[in-house]
Amino acid sequence: MKTLSAVVFWFMAILALSLCEAADPSAPMTQGELAKRVAFLSGLADGIPAPLSGENAANVLSAHGWAPLDGWRLGALATRDDFYVVMAKYLGLKVLNPDDPKSYYDALTSAGFTF
Repeated sequence: MKTLSAVVFWFMAILALSLCEAADPSAPMTQGELAKRVAFLSGLADGIPAPLSGENAANVLSAHGWAPLDGWRLGALATRDDFYVVMAKYLGLKVLNPDDPKSYYDALTSAGFTF
């Protein structure tokens, strides 16, 4: 498992996702925006030429194996399942069924995360 900085990183990401969902339901976060935030918060955005786009961020994250189950669909709305999958992949958690988003959620809760 990653260090404390990973816990802080994901806490910030959870907060960002919740704020976007709660602040204005008519303008939820897209997967492209989620990719940009994850790239920024993980430090990977530093290696991406400015301005940071969802496509560039998704490409870099995918190269690390961090993508939602169906891959990055930049214009699609980001779901909690997308978040759980990317978070568990980032942390390198083992899942029982890699095709089931609930397995990623279960791996996160088993690792001590609460949502």
